[in-house]
Amino acid sequence: MPSIRFSPGNTCKTAGGSRLFATSLVSVIMAVTVSTACAEEAMHVFSIAAQPLSSALQQLARQSGAPLFFAEQTVAAKRSNRVKGSYTTRQALKKLLFGTGLSYAITPDGAVSVKPEDAPVQAPFNLLPAVMVAGPDEDAGPDEGDDRYLMDHSSTANKMDTPIMQTPFGIQGTTHRTMDDQQAISVQDAIGPNVSAIVPSPSALSFQTFSIRGFNTGNNIYMNGLRMLDSMGFDTNNLQSVDVLKGASAMLYGQVQPGGIVNMNLKRPSETSYYSLQQQFGSYGMYRTTADATGALTPDKTVLYRINGQYYDTGSFINHGATQDVLVAPSLTWHPVDRFKLNLDYQYQDRAIVEYPGLPAIGNRPAALPVNTYLGDASFTTSPIMRQKRNYIGYDWIFEMSRDWSVVNRFYYQYQEMQDSYSGITALNPITGGATRMMNVGQWPQGTIATNLDLRGKFETGVITHSALLGFDYYHMNEPVTPFNFGLGGYPAGAFNIYNPATYTGTGVPANTKPLYIQSALGWTAAYAQDQISFFDDRLHLLIGGRYDSLVMGNGFGSPSLAEATHRQNPGNATSTVSAWNPRVGITYQPAPWLSIYGNFTQAISPNVSSPGGGNSPYPPSYATQYEGGVKMEFFDKSLMVTLAAFDIAKTNVIIEGTNLFSAPTLYVNGMPTFLPAAAESRGVELDITGRLSDHWSVIANYTHDDVWYTSGQPYIASGPNATLTTEYAVAGLRLPNAPADMGNFWAKYDADGDFTGMSAALGVQALGIQEGDNANSFQLPAYAIVNAMASYSFPFLGNRVTAQLNIKNIFDKTYYAAATNRYNILPGTPLNAMGLLRVEF
Repeated sequence: MPSIRFSPGNTCKTAGGSRLFATSLVSVIMAVTVSTACAEEAMHVFSIAAQPLSSALQQLARQSGAPLFFAEQTVAAKRSNRVKGSYTTRQALKKLLFGTGLSYAITPDGAVSVKPEDAPVQAPFNLLPAVMVAGPDEDAGPDEGDDRYLMDHSSTANKMDTPIMQTPFGIQGTTHRTMDDQQAISVQDAIGPNVSAIVPSPSALSFQTFSIRGFNTGNNIYMNGLRMLDSMGFDTNNLQSVDVLKGASAMLYGQVQPGGIVNMNLKRPSETSYYSLQQQFGSYGMYRTTADATGALTPDKTVLYRINGQYYDTGSFINHGATQDVLVAPSLTWHPVDRFKLNLDYQYQDRAIVEYPGLPAIGNRPAALPVNTYLGDASFTTSPIMRQKRNYIGYDWIFEMSRDWSVVNRFYYQYQEMQDSYSGITALNPITGGATRMMNVGQWPQGTIATNLDLRGKFETGVITHSALLGFDYYHMNEPVTPFNFGLGGYPAGAFNIYNPATYTGTGVPANTKPLYIQSALGWTAAYAQDQISFFDDRLHLLIGGRYDSLVMGNGFGSPSLAEATHRQNPGNATSTVSAWNPRVGITYQPAPWLSIYGNFTQAISPNVSSPGGGNSPYPPSYATQYEGGVKMEFFDKSLMVTLAAFDIAKTNVIIEGTNLFSAPTLYVNGMPTFLPAAAESRGVELDITGRLSDHWSVIANYTHDDVWYTSGQPYIASGPNATLTTEYAVAGLRLPNAPADMGNFWAKYDADGDFTGMSAALGVQALGIQEGDNANSFQLPAYAIVNAMASYSFPFLGNRVTAQLNIKNIFDKTYYAAATNRYNILPGTPLNAMGLLRVEF
């Protein structure tokens, strides 16, 4: 006869409340009557270490007050997850049981029964339907769901919720806890210090781009699995986590760069009411106010809401630099039945920036100028200011047709208006410091539609288990620029000296500037299929997938009207259509539950929307192939994950502009800059260590060694009219810019307990080796290391949770240079700065 365990929990008394139970030789019959206040909706503070599941369940019963029933043989040899923080009983159970193969059911009065996922509910008392224990982010909970740094599940790698240990790809991420501890405001802040092989490569102060495994991602980033485009800055305020999928991932995500993708996961509404108000303040006049509210709109909790908002205003260590951002992001969830859920999202963002042109190089190093030097024309760039107004509306829904089959659909439409005002150096005398500027100003709307439809299912053929995926993708972007006032030869804004830039007072937009209308478009339609096959006692996993794309690219130039630029017969405007097949294959072998050995082969395609001079069609897309192998390990009851990977990525048909538009011109054809195709290769190893060492210590550590160079391109030219020093051509045998050979990050946090419960402290180091500044390797950004620290204290106050926190970055005030786009645009890193916050959660 099964042995049934009953943990009574704490006694809760109500008018007429009682607890009755009876036992027979055949079964255990228990009836419990408790108040609604003792049911699963009450908030409790849990502190349960990872341990044998039986003892963990008993602790949960004591700490929640919920009577709990389970069979000893059901939980035998199983271990729990760690649960620490404020949760409802339901949320704590999800975390505790995640990955154990068990589910739970709750009576209307709050009693809990734990059973195998496939077992029917058998109890003499009325239980609510059994609840499947979903992934840790399925119901984030009021305090954002987790106090861990480790992301152990992700759907980004294969569009199915798969344990990372079974995923044959390199994937890391940043949890909400990490973003909170580091006070990460931008996505760059969130992933830069926490993921290997990734370097923020900003284009001035505006767009967020990244170099992953040596290849720049461009202005593309993903949100909830759909591609976004050209944002001046995504904020972390409404993000639950950020994933980084390494390598060529075109099979699932379409036209992407081969280094990898960044995928942002939005916060979702919660059944539990939660409100948070946070005020941040810091160096350079920075202040940021954020609010978060979530809960149920209907008594049956079938309609949930969440709204996030922020106001952000800051100066900069750079003269004239400033950023202002307003974000409002409401969302709704409709969950009328267990098998269907719909999420609706809206975002409005109004972001304004004083653009920064960077510092120039003198010789092979950045010019010896104070890092706060502003070399733009402030009379022009501060009025009109660079600005983005963005409206986003999207949805996703899932319908579970059965226990094993489901349909998922995602969609969004985004419309944004961009206004640009920029002035940058076009020529520089390295001896005297004399320089000239050019200016451009433009306004352009940008409309984007993206959607996909996935059919996901699990089935068995004999001893083989299949996790299958069939999908369809559609994406379209249209971008008319109306007008963009720059001259390809550069319209000078006047001479000045970089060592005394204040002597120039500005002239505004030159009268002879001609508008240049630009029309560009990009779209694709694709279908894909994937099957992850598991066998050999679920220790061997083989993934096979493929994708067929039909890609349309267009880019046109015309003057003086947009209609002329749009017209397909215009010599400056043409389209091209490309079809491509992108396969990927991966294998994972788990000789032990804590050890995975994996390998993969993937391919990618990425569009080149640029057109050569003379009005030809856009260049053919770039292609890439990756081979990767590695080892993943879990330690300390799955609290710590270690990933070691080696990779080789080869990219062909790399189109390099013959001259940077803001650099000295060297070669034009019919008034347009020329391009040269090239090829590049990235070979490296990377190590990621993320998670919890004990109940007190958490750690994030990573290291990357990456050799990234051009395998073909223009031969090196030492002098002459087309000297390599003054061009942006790819040169065979030279390294790619913004791709250090060595880099690493470390962050360790200590959580106190006992009399010091609520206190935390952390220390971190970010280190990057020498980076080449341009394709010609004509100058280098020196290696650097900066030290960061954090201290925080969380405490109860009038029934609410209050957190005070201080972060100090670049403690030793190290002068360093974060990135460069060419010899005239080097971006210095932020000096010593501090940021404090006060957060109230209720």
